[in-house]
Amino acid sequence: NSIFYKDEGGRDKCMAVTINLRTSDNSLLKNQRVPLRWTLLYDGSPNLQVMRQETLRVLGPKRQYIDPDTAKIVLRFRIEDVSKNHQGQDFRVEVS
Repeated sequence: NSIFYKDEGGRDKCMAVTINLRTSDNSLLKNQRVPLRWTLLYDGSPNLQVMRQETLRVLGPKRQYIDPDTAKIVLRFRIEDVSKNHQGQDFRVEVS
């Protein structure tokens, strides 16, 4: 787990995560253009969404998809608030 400080390095800094589309036997599932949906949640609380979803800023195109040729995508995002403003709860990003 990495720690990310929202204001360190300026507004253009972000977190990045690589997502792979895989089959049940863990091989890459290519030739599928799968749309992605982002949800900002509180960590440790099952499916408790942050009320203001605009706190999660996704960088890049508004609609993002798994690349059908590689079965991968690098997602870049920022969380535009700090956990101390949310009763100290950590955040979690769910990609589905």
